[in-house]
Amino acid sequence: MTTTTTCAFHPKVETALSCSNCGQPACPDCLTPVAVGQHCDTCTKGKPAAGAKGSTGFKVKGAVVGHDEYQRLRRPSAMFFFVLALFIGSCVVAAFVDPSPLINDDGPIETPAARVAAIFVVMSGAVLGLVFHEWAHAIVAYLGGDKSVADKGYLTGDVRHYSHPFLSIVMPICFLLLGGLPLPGGAVWIQDQRLRSAWWRSAVSAAGPAINLLGGVMLYGIVLTGVLDDYAVLASALTFLAFIEVAMVILNLLPIPGLDGYGVIEPHLPEGLRSLLAPLRQISFVLLLIFILSPASQFIFDWALALEEGLGVDPFFGYYGEQLASPRLYGDY
Repeated sequence: MTTTTTCAFHPKVETALSCSNCGQPACPDCLTPVAVGQHCDTCTKGKPAAGAKGSTGFKVKGAVVGHDEYQRLRRPSAMFFFVLALFIGSCVVAAFVDPSPLINDDGPIETPAARVAAIFVVMSGAVLGLVFHEWAHAIVAYLGGDKSVADKGYLTGDVRHYSHPFLSIVMPICFLLLGGLPLPGGAVWIQDQRLRSAWWRSAVSAAGPAINLLGGVMLYGIVLTGVLDDYAVLASALTFLAFIEVAMVILNLLPIPGLDGYGVIEPHLPEGLRSLLAPLRQISFVLLLIFILSPASQFIFDWALALEEGLGVDPFFGYYGEQLASPRLYGDY
């Protein structure tokens, strides 16, 4: 008498394969090669097998966790709400800074209170922009088939999951000093092989810049409503924050390996060309610095400013916000 084994995830699919970690049978579509052997979706994605009996939890990073913990990895974290509260609180403080001494016949006056308030608005807003940027990458990857992003905490909006000593500290300082773009850097690690198609890979890369562009336009929209006309410090800080968001979108969309712009087109390039360009990822930051230091980078600010002017934002808010919140070493806004 012969017996057949079916996949634990697809009960109607026969298979002779099994997970080298937990031993349950799985078809090739449900197995992922690892350093030693191949793991099933339960072990790599934290998902329970369909029809699996006796399962009391979910496997996340090799450990079994309960349902509450599993759900916690997919909802906003306390750290996200802290950053959001810091941004909103900074905006409230900036709104209460007295705008009366800010303007005289010689132009705007940078009072200490106004400067501190504007810096807090811009920096906390920039961190919030980073969170939404990386979360957008992660949620699109999740929808596209890479469920591992949830196991890594990328869907929680916790900035600590995206932070990196170089990307989140050194890079922002360099950007701030060289070009006045103090947006922290971050990263999410996507398992491209899990995404359903090359178009999903492109969508994952495009999602980050797209949500930052939406955020920038929304900030401009708030200023354009006129509700902040009597709160010059807050209006100026939000205008400069919007300018930063738009400028970083333009920068991120450059077709340089390691940036989102290259990530959008990479899946559709010939294999030979992708292999040829792959080593450039290791020096992408150097290439980026060379570009920023060159006169060619001016178009980033020009295009961002063109959008601001095209929307009809009061130029005073943009100029004053830059003067308050950015200690850039050279160049004019």
